[in-house]
Amino acid sequence: ATAVDSLSTAMVEGRYVRKRVPVDVLDLFAARLVLDHSEALLVEATTRSLATIRNWPESRGFEIELEPIEASSPRETRLALRLLEPRYRDVFRALCEDVCDVISAHQDELSAIQAFYDRLCRWQSFLQKHGPDGLSQEAQCGLYGELLILRELVLPASDTLRALMAWRG
Repeated sequence: ATAVDSLSTAMVEGRYVRKRVPVDVLDLFAARLVLDHSEALLVEATTRSLATIRNWPESRGFEIELEPIEASSPRETRLALRLLEPRYRDVFRALCEDVCDVISAHQDELSAIQAFYDRLCRWQSFLQKHGPDGLSQEAQCGLYGELLILRELVLPASDTLRALMAWRG
């Protein structure tokens, strides 16, 4: 079960019902908006760390909003990554898990924020190209064919690493 699924045991704080995601470098929370129950990932950071990013990515399935945090927090700004359309829920949850993994691999806040931004840009590019349903049936067949040729013909006849590095998909 994801952290979002366990929000029934979470705390209500301001506009959100939220539960901490265990990451050391930033304060991360799986959340739902109290008003409409839409899902969100909250990233709390210093304003200084977030100031290095000017244009956050936009997508059909999610939005990003920066908002101030109440004075009781050591961090000043909350970045809310929110699900906009319920049909994107599975993709949004995969996105959130992915960015949490990326953030947890960093030791300082500034590099974690930059990695978070970079990963969101990759997701934005993927969603623009493929939409919420991923690859079309035709593209899936083509990918399967490429992987089959790679496995059956190319890999047995060559160095595995070299073959994989040469493949472009």
